[in-house]
Amino acid sequence: MSKLWKILLGLVVLVVLLVGACALVARSMISGSGKQKVLAMLSDSLGVAVTVGDIDVKIGSILKLEPALQLDQIRLANPSGFSGKPMVEAEAIDAIVSVSSLFSNSPRIIALAITKPVLLVEKNTAGKTNLEVFMDRLQAKPAAASDKGGAPAANSSLSIEDLRIEGGAVKLAGEALGSWRRIDLRLGGFGSGRPLTAKASAHLMETTKSLLEFQGTLGPFAEGSTPIDGKLDVSFAPGELPKAFLLKEFGAFLAAPGEKALLKVAVALKGDLARTASGATQVSLADFLIGRDEQHRLPLTGNVAGQLTLKHALSGPAIQIEIPKSAFGLAAGQLAASMSFASDAGQERASLAGSLKGLDIQQLLGAFLDNDPGIQGALHIPRFELRTAGRDAQQMRSALSGSGSIEVANGKLKQMDLLGSITGAMGKAGLMQATGSTDFAALKTNFAIQDQTLTLSDAVMDGGGLRTTGAGRVGFDTSLNLKLQAQVSGRIAELLGARPRGDQPAQSIIPVDVAGTTASPRVTPSVKGLAAEATKNYVGGFLDKLLTNKANKK
Repeated sequence: MSKLWKILLGLVVLVVLLVGACALVARSMISGSGKQKVLAMLSDSLGVAVTVGDIDVKIGSILKLEPALQLDQIRLANPSGFSGKPMVEAEAIDAIVSVSSLFSNSPRIIALAITKPVLLVEKNTAGKTNLEVFMDRLQAKPAAASDKGGAPAANSSLSIEDLRIEGGAVKLAGEALGSWRRIDLRLGGFGSGRPLTAKASAHLMETTKSLLEFQGTLGPFAEGSTPIDGKLDVSFAPGELPKAFLLKEFGAFLAAPGEKALLKVAVALKGDLARTASGATQVSLADFLIGRDEQHRLPLTGNVAGQLTLKHALSGPAIQIEIPKSAFGLAAGQLAASMSFASDAGQERASLAGSLKGLDIQQLLGAFLDNDPGIQGALHIPRFELRTAGRDAQQMRSALSGSGSIEVANGKLKQMDLLGSITGAMGKAGLMQATGSTDFAALKTNFAIQDQTLTLSDAVMDGGGLRTTGAGRVGFDTSLNLKLQAQVSGRIAELLGARPRGDQPAQSIIPVDVAGTTASPRVTPSVKGLAAEATKNYVGGFLDKLLTNKANKK
């Protein structure tokens, strides 16, 4: 038994000596000229200069005889044609290497972990990013031998079986906002010549819920080609972002989105990141509030399918999302619409077309207008089409255009007393400030939007003791310029000089101009119109009586 223990003890000592010897060999190989050789291999493999501070060797797996290397203060230089700043900086890199591969021209890294790397993305004079140029130059090379089993290739270089990035960040040169942080990435089979297995996540700025996640494959890489195939999940929580950023980018639309607001986009993405990748897309909205402040917000909900297309993701990304006609919830109303969104070189374009019903018009307009819209009632928009483009919310507001039709039932013009203004003008000609309101049963009009102005045409309103038709303009600043024709009947028409015709009650049509704003309109019935109408009706009534008397005498 003692002899057996001695044999076992001898084997343990032998293993320890072998591991120590391997560690010493590895340490000697990566110090001095050996270190420079390894860095030269890395630089040649990656296509950019690689520098490190310290390199240390630690014993990894005793049984596998695989020492662990630790590199501190790592820098990857920018490709030629970019600034002198490093493209990548990292606090540390830990690697488990194959000892036997260190004696060949193709070092094999079994596992590589990069801690807190920072990637600086910038563009050259040709408009390409350093990342795009780097990926273009990154070629997959044979690992150690040809597929046919020959000798190691003379030009073989570094291969990495498992690559991990932890706590990384991406900074966009020249951009105050939009950096990605807390980036975690895992790649398998790097440098094998086959597609890499990839799993990644990244957070937008300092957020916890706004993140991007990907799981699938990347590569194999070639000049101008970065194939991708996998699932991309994007979560956007606007409530986590600075209010100044929201106002600049989205304006009143997302001024107060709520702490729980969450937009999710899931994409089955396939194609080429250097060219075009696309896939079926699912978009969902939860606890999403749109509007100008906490007192004027509308819940927006939906879970709809669409298509996403991504072009030139590694240089100047261009994104387009198309959603066919789908159902959304907007407060208590129902929005049925198709939509399109595109972003290219900092320029956004959006379009929305469909119908809306079941919402109060004051609630809808009040969510986006600073001033009181001056109207309330059950809103129905049978059809509409809106388009806009710009680099920020202000530009997109200015560029908004479109057309459609509007119907409002059982409503009120809160600050506009049409009938009171007309009757008041009978005793006082000229300008008169309206002080009351006008109830109506139904209002219908067509509209067009251009140059921050809503142009109304073929407008018809019934109720409040009159029927009103006309057209005009309402500015985004709530200014009014309306030309109306108010038709009154019965006693009021008689007071204005009209006379009944047979069984028909007296009727009178009064031209009315409306100026001012929706909160303080100025209603001016036309005095000349009143006089002309009264004279016409008086003459008509006199002739009727004259003819009637002559007929009776016969």
